[in-house]
Amino acid sequence: MRTPAFFTLLLLATISYAQKPSSTDSLNGAGSINIYYGAKLFCNSFNNKLNTINEFEAGAPVQLLSMGYSGEIRTTRNTRCYGHLLYNQVIPQRIRVYDTISCMLSGYSFSLALGGALAKRSPHFRLMYYAGFNAGRLRLYEDVRRKNPFFSPV
Repeated sequence: MRTPAFFTLLLLATISYAQKPSSTDSLNGAGSINIYYGAKLFCNSFNNKLNTINEFEAGAPVQLLSMGYSGEIRTTRNTRCYGHLLYNQVIPQRIRVYDTISCMLSGYSFSLALGGALAKRSPHFRLMYYAGFNAGRLRLYEDVRRKNPFFSPV
């Protein structure tokens, strides 16, 4: 339970201000706090139990519920960058491995990406670039206990 609380505090720290923004600050680049729901797709299906790029089924594992921030992040008083900070919680689901072993699949992931804007002049259009990483783990528990930590670039 410590992990969601830590990432929530980290999220709030990235968008918090100690002072009222001045009149020269632009609110057009301000970000937003978002809630997402989605599915993770894999290259291999793990005994036809997980969604793959080629075969997708709504409601099949792995489903994610996410909370995060995307938009402008102030790094110093005069420097701004753009990016996102997301915490993804895997919704626990029961799966059967080899038709005999029943277990729960759960886990989490964290995503951080920072970048900049290529086109800043237009108030209605911005072209962004990002670089970052995803890190987390998937976990099987009950009849079997397995953990699969991962780290990947964004």
